[in-house]
Amino acid sequence: MSKTLQRDMYGLRALGYPADQVEEPDPDPLAASRYSCIYWIDHLCDWIFSSSANSLVDLQDGGAVHEFLREKYLYWLEALSLCKSMPKGVISMANLEALVEGRVDATNLIGLVRDARRFIMSRKWAIEKSPLQAYASAILFSPTQSLIRKKWSACLQTLEGHSSWVTSVAFSPDSTRLASGSDDTV
Repeated sequence: MSKTLQRDMYGLRALGYPADQVEEPDPDPLAASRYSCIYWIDHLCDWIFSSSANSLVDLQDGGAVHEFLREKYLYWLEALSLCKSMPKGVISMANLEALVEGRVDATNLIGLVRDARRFIMSRKWAIEKSPLQAYASAILFSPTQSLIRKKWSACLQTLEGHSSWVTSVAFSPDSTRLASGSDDTV
């Protein structure tokens, strides 16, 4: 799954490409990992509850789960949207948060999971409607202290050229440009 997940897996290109118009490419890059994308947290929870304490190493700071969320979270959200499984993603993140809560060796992981859960809950609608919005409006309109937002390039988050507050924004019809307006200029 980690090798499959990448930005724009279906080659949609346009940030506003509607999910209901997406056609699975042939070959489908998600075909082999679709089930894993949707159910990996369920299986992780089952495995942790049935395993010895040694298996908890994956749930610590710097462990496999922490690294996956740091490196692949937005790609995973895109995949969930393409699989029409965003609601399952919301439930899965709540389950993951419950799983890591209170671990003394996972302070950073706990913070990241909390932020990731808030992110998916607040940005679910936009990503569900247009999968590539995981990289655009979902980041742009996230709180500045969001760990998910901080992970991605500052150029995705900055509107330049204004000396006053930005009061309006609009995407171009093809979703390749963002226009912003303020009291000083457009």
